[in-house]
Amino acid sequence: AVQVFEDGSMVDRIHIIQKALTQEGIEDIAEVSLPPGAQVLALRTIKADGTVLEPEDIEGKDTISMPGVQVGDYVQQEYLMAHARRGPAQPGFTAAAFYFQLAGVPNAWSTYVVSAPKDLGMTVDAHNVRSPQPRIEGDQSVYRHEQRHVPPWIPEPDAPPSGTEFLPWVQLGAGTRGNDALVAAYAEAFIDRGRVTNEIEAFAKAAAGGRTGL
Repeated sequence: AVQVFEDGSMVDRIHIIQKALTQEGIEDIAEVSLPPGAQVLALRTIKADGTVLEPEDIEGKDTISMPGVQVGDYVQQEYLMAHARRGPAQPGFTAAAFYFQLAGVPNAWSTYVVSAPKDLGMTVDAHNVRSPQPRIEGDQSVYRHEQRHVPPWIPEPDAPPSGTEFLPWVQLGAGTRGNDALVAAYAEAFIDRGRVTNEIEAFAKAAAGGRTGL
């Protein structure tokens, strides 16, 4: 779920529950990688008998080894991610793309919700999936979509690693469109690197070594 604010800043709430169906599945879910800056709400192993186990220390680690994961157990992770506004050159926002299908892993149930102030004019960009449009609820524009029992995507042999062309995914956003605002944002971010200083001119002349023309 994503909450968007008036200035374009956002907070994501990511909630993932995975079940180890086979011995190989344990290797996939027992080592959890959290993104930098994540504010952890829940991180635990849920045993088949209902017992809950939590890792002892997760501070300052790139990956966390979940305790006692066996076939039939679940691993739950839930955390918040904050995103700053894009700046005056690009008013509005763009949420990260959300995929309803995964490579090699069945997806039992996935839900995606984005809520933004209705004045921002949020729209949806949907790929390979029939998607609803955002609806006005009070002073918010709210997008909701879910998929159930989605089989894993099996890439073709030697296919490119990205499945963007085939997988069902959506992206929500509002504000500026086209490349002009994007170029302006890059120009604003890298203006210091683009300035021609005396040192750069001297380096260029030395590198040319007195040669002229192309």
